[in-house]
Amino acid sequence: MPTLTIALAALRERLSEPTAAAWTDAELTRYLNEGVREIAIRTECLATTTDVNVLIGVYRIAVPANVNRIHRAEWSSGAVTSTSAIYPLRYTQINNLDNVRGSGQQTQTGTPEMYSTWGYPGTSTFNVIVFPKPQTAGVLRIHYYRIPVDAVAGADLLDVPNGWEHLVYDYAEFRARLKDGDDAWQVAKSEFEGRLDLFKAQFARLTDENDSIGVDSFYAGNYIDDFFGW
Repeated sequence: MPTLTIALAALRERLSEPTAAAWTDAELTRYLNEGVREIAIRTECLATTTDVNVLIGVYRIAVPANVNRIHRAEWSSGAVTSTSAIYPLRYTQINNLDNVRGSGQQTQTGTPEMYSTWGYPGTSTFNVIVFPKPQTAGVLRIHYYRIPVDAVAGADLLDVPNGWEHLVYDYAEFRARLKDGDDAWQVAKSEFEGRLDLFKAQFARLTDENDSIGVDSFYAGNYIDDFFGW
């Protein structure tokens, strides 16, 4: 990952403007950060995991502000240690969750088995809702795709995977040329979109191995019930 200083120099080289004239450093920095966010949101390349401590009885849980989309959620009763039992939570939409909990969202307690979400990512409204209501304090572990951190100082790194920086330059170049009325913006945008689609397809699965063939015990019961109409 290049620093902001290196990224600005590389972008100015593309624009044939080694020193500021048509574009200020602040303007190009804004385009670079826009490009980083565009890439992260559209490819979901910034996968991470965090643990959220949950008090007993709390079933609406605030998650970090940099959560863009949740991939998986797990529950541990008590602090997570090397001997903790980790329970994978099954996702369901909030209205479908009512088919299970009915009016018992605040009265049914136990070890959480399901989760839903409500609110908008990046705001204090975004919550994970677990069911049943935790009967003990515990830890909600979420695997999610995060929003990148903006580069501000010259030593800050562009928040993209190693080897992806040329996508950021493509985006920033297209935005700069578009602002300048240069028709070459179309070439830069085309290269950006083409590379982005290629990287999204190639790196959505970070192995070239096939999945193992077998029955997922967590979902086996529901699959069999659905198949036979039970």
